[in-house]
Amino acid sequence: MNLMASRFSVLWPQRSSPPHPGPLLRLNFVSTLDGAATGPDGLSGSINSPADHRAFTAMRRAADVVVVGAGTARAEGYGSAGLPLVVVSRRGVLPETLRGAEQVVLATT
Repeated sequence: MNLMASRFSVLWPQRSSPPHPGPLLRLNFVSTLDGAATGPDGLSGSINSPADHRAFTAMRRAADVVVVGAGTARAEGYGSAGLPLVVVSRRGVLPETLRGAEQVVLATT
């Protein structure tokens, strides 16, 4: 295990680790210096560095649930996440790729 991987395992342990002693909320958001949340292709992945991707993966691995906006889920083609997924939508419309998926909750604003 390299030094970076060992740091991530301390900060964001595997889901099989003992639970945190109380409520815990982790947030992750990536943007460009000018505040854009997507790159020229309309996807957030195109503005991420390899380090961003590693951090995102580590946080998702440690999560009990993932909360994502419906627009992001639609643009990025989200499918079943392997853990509960809460999709937040102003219009109350679940993206097609998630219709019928297990462990998906639609939350409206």
